[in-house]
Amino acid sequence: MLPLDALWKQTELKWLQQLMEGRSSDAYLFHSTTSPSKAELENHPVVLKVNQLLAKATGDDDLHPHNLRHSFATLALLGMLGADLEIDKHPYAESWMRTAIVSAERLNKTILGDLHRLAARGSAIAMMMGHGHETTTYEHYVHCLDLLLFFASYRQLREETKERRDHLQKGEVALLTALLGYQPTTRIESDDPAAQLKRLAVLAPERCSFCTPLRAQATATAPIATAPALLTLKQLMSLPDAGKKRGFPVKQAERDTALSVIQLINQWRQADARRTSDLLSLWCASLLAKDDWSSLSAEDAKRLLKLFDDVSLPTAWVEVIKVWTPAKSRRDRSQPLVSASDRKAALAVGQGRFWIRIPDPRRRGKGVKRSRTQSAVTWVLVSASQILCSQAHEVA
Repeated sequence: MLPLDALWKQTELKWLQQLMEGRSSDAYLFHSTTSPSKAELENHPVVLKVNQLLAKATGDDDLHPHNLRHSFATLALLGMLGADLEIDKHPYAESWMRTAIVSAERLNKTILGDLHRLAARGSAIAMMMGHGHETTTYEHYVHCLDLLLFFASYRQLREETKERRDHLQKGEVALLTALLGYQPTTRIESDDPAAQLKRLAVLAPERCSFCTPLRAQATATAPIATAPALLTLKQLMSLPDAGKKRGFPVKQAERDTALSVIQLINQWRQADARRTSDLLSLWCASLLAKDDWSSLSAEDAKRLLKLFDDVSLPTAWVEVIKVWTPAKSRRDRSQPLVSASDRKAALAVGQGRFWIRIPDPRRRGKGVKRSRTQSAVTWVLVSASQILCSQAHEVA
């Protein structure tokens, strides 16, 4: 039994009432016979019409009206429980999740009002699906339990971090930084504990206590207060028109790449904030239209590579290609410059243009020539340059 007064749009209820006019309560909606066969059910013109509408709305030709039952169960449960878990406030919440919460409000009220005497939310959804047991609904029709588990863990962790401020527990900070979008994984860097502690202090300042150093080596460390504020993915994604720029990270792989590049930029800023700002400005000013390469003259290329050296970026982390203008031939119009000696020799000649980019950090060392998320690297560099330039103007 589906409570029709729980429909999000009341116009849908009127349409159904019009379709049922003059029919008995046990009549089939699209069939004149009392017991249509399986072939009549599957070959009815309305099935073909719904298939066409689904393909037009989603671009997927494999969808079937039965998929709508899965969508109903999934979105109903996610929307009702999502309101309690506040998933609409999570930095990785998608727009369809927020829509599910809004559309499930009316359904939630109906379940609590009319069906609460019979079952809770999950069981009530199973009853409306016509399943004999709610296990059928959970195992075969609801496809969001992993998402709900993630959001429930995130909320529990967020509440626990508010209560416990006296010390950092093992693994907790790593999980917190990953869930908040500061790290793509929960892996902790252990090769430089001092730098890691600095980053944690910036991410969770309310949970850190500053003590007098016990060793002279610790006193030589730069104070945390003088370190530049770390850039975050959430900060870049909140920039005006950020979603309209080429390379905006939508898929999880693109966001992982963006997080890796942001971490790299934060390391540069720790080494030299001013040169990092100059580096990004020079690279973005020479960026080719609708491309991931910057085209520079020999002098500008020398300057940019010098800035990379100043922030201690390894040579292998920069890709340089020499492009002749005009090209000698189609085969010889470009030449990758891999080693430092090749770059130095080509820059000394000073002919042609030099294309420079930062490759996708996630494909580095894997032997992959082309990355599907390279444009996300460009988006991060351009967005970070925009923030750093605005900060520089404010300081001025």
